[in-house]
Amino acid sequence: MEVVDTETAKEFMKETLAAVEVEELTLICAEIEAKSAWFRETLAVDAIPKLEPEQFDQVLGRIFSIRGKGRKLLAELDIVVASPHASLKQSPEDATARLIAAVSHPHVHILGHPTGRMIGRRPGLEPDMQALVAAAAAHGTALEINANPRRLDLRDRHVRLALEAGATIAINTDAHAAEHFDFLRYGVLTGRRGRVTAADCINAWPQAKLLAWLGR
Repeated sequence: MEVVDTETAKEFMKETLAAVEVEELTLICAEIEAKSAWFRETLAVDAIPKLEPEQFDQVLGRIFSIRGKGRKLLAELDIVVASPHASLKQSPEDATARLIAAVSHPHVHILGHPTGRMIGRRPGLEPDMQALVAAAAAHGTALEINANPRRLDLRDRHVRLALEAGATIAINTDAHAAEHFDFLRYGVLTGRRGRVTAADCINAWPQAKLLAWLGR
């Protein structure tokens, strides 16, 4: 499973897939946030382009910023990733409440880069991770290891906390270009340091199990 923007997905399919040795690839077609105005409740699901090649099993989804208002669009998508992109200097208490609200939302499947950190640029949020991973486990929401080397968020120690709480992990390259798919190795290494097994990580699940989880 991989989350990429639509144009990257098309480029990836044409130029990169032949070099990637995988038995099965579920490609999640998502438009990555550029401007907050892009995500309005009036945005129609049919405005999200689908990819053409029949050899791909497609799951329709988007990555949303965590804001605090529900959207009718969420219920019509196969998968929703909620990620903090703004207000990254909130107090630990406010950050914890905000992220727990996201993982508790019935239409959110994955919490993306939970702290929003950028290594060497900003520390990101400092939520109560123990409370957050417990909430994610309770609601069946996966926590992302963002494999971009500028993020690596979740950190390895937070991955271990998540697993100890019974939460599920997703690994995502945050790809904005086809070559960014190579970032996957950094996410896998972070997962290994956090003691992730194939059973813990939705990327490694068989298609039937993944689709059953998406329809929870």
